[in-house]
Amino acid sequence: MDLKLLLCEDENSMHEERTSLCTLDESAVEDTMESSLTERKSAEFFCTKCLSKFTRRKNLKEHIRVVHDQDRPYGCTVCGRLFGTRNNMQRHTKMVHLGEKKFNCGTCGTGFATKNCVIRHQRKVHKVESLG
Repeated sequence: MDLKLLLCEDENSMHEERTSLCTLDESAVEDTMESSLTERKSAEFFCTKCLSKFTRRKNLKEHIRVVHDQDRPYGCTVCGRLFGTRNNMQRHTKMVHLGEKKFNCGTCGTGFATKNCVIRHQRKVHKVESLG
């Protein structure tokens, strides 16, 4: 049986089911959660706003902060675009401003910044229908 936990928006605590009034002490819930995670590696944390799921609580918290609260404290020094994580900002800088192209088309060798760009290129230019 998978342990499915939700992050309650009202008290920021963990529960097996979302309740209208959270009364559990967060540290007690964390202790229980950590031991459960050790026993059950497939634990999932669900976002109550969009039902995205995560295997780590910290990833869920970051998702809520960046996606739903739109907290983007990292700005690109070249164009000023804002990002929720330092990693996303650095990836943007490498791909957009430094021209880094990690992904190549297997047919013609053209370089692309993302895997999705390669897939789109292969479908459009080389008429490749499925890639996998």
